Formats: sequence, structure tokens, C-alpha cells
Amino acid sequence: MVLVTFINFKQTNATKPYTYTLAVSSEKNMDNGLLLIITFSTPLLLLIVYFIWLSKRKKRHAEALIPDWNKFEKALSNEHINGIIKYGTELVWNENLTDSQMKKMKESVYDLAEKHTELENLKNLIYNKWLDWDKDIVGTP
Repeated sequence: MVLVTFINFKQTNATKPYTYTLAVSSEKNMDNGLLLIITFSTPLLLLIVYFIWLSKRKKRHAEALIPDWNKFEKALSNEHINGIIKYGTELVWNENLTDSQMKKMKESVYDLAEKHTELENLKNLIYNKWLDWDKDIVGTP
């Protein structure tokens, strides 16, 4: 296999405008096997790192669900708006949130949002999550 390593542009004769010479190297810069290994192992390595990150996130969400739910209920009972916003947002983004918990959040936050306008963003988050869970999937009976 012949690889072009560089092109040398020079004027060889003063009477002719320019004559170009092309220098060719016959040595390989990289072994084909090594190139294939790098090409296939890099995406595989990225995929492995991504799945490790996903599993750690799932574990972290599972561990945080009960404490966040208890703190959210405590903030609801005390009508602590900042606590409701903080823990409600964390619960909405938690992938282990159950349907019954979402219903309770929806009812309680919707009622409080009428009195406190600060809860409008959390109300929208809950509404969008509810829509995502309630959407019809095309092709299912």
C-alpha cells in the first residue's frame, strides 16, 4: 500500500512556470489492525461508560425516592413553598415515582398553586409528566 506523506512544490527550471514533484512514501503510518481495534473499541467503550452511568443513576433515584417523598409530604403539611418546589421537582424527575404518588402530587400542588403563584412551574412539570405517562402510543389497542 502506498501512502502519500507530503507534496513538495518547487520550481525546477526558471524558464518553465512551475513543475510539481510528488514525493511518495511506501511505509505505513499505522497498522490496519490497530486502526480497526481503535475504531471499534472506542464506541464500545463509550457505550459501556454510558450504561454504567445509567445504572448508577437508577440506583441513586431508587435510594432517593422515599426520603424525598417524606420531605415533600412534610413540606406540604407545613405549606413550606420552597420545600414543595425543591422536593416536588426532584420527585417529578425521579424515574421510580409511582402513579399514586404522582396523583397525590398533582392534587395537592394544583390546590396550592391557586394560592401561591410560585408553584406554577412545578404545576407545569407535573402536568407535562402526567401527559407523558398518559399519552397514547400509536399502534397499541
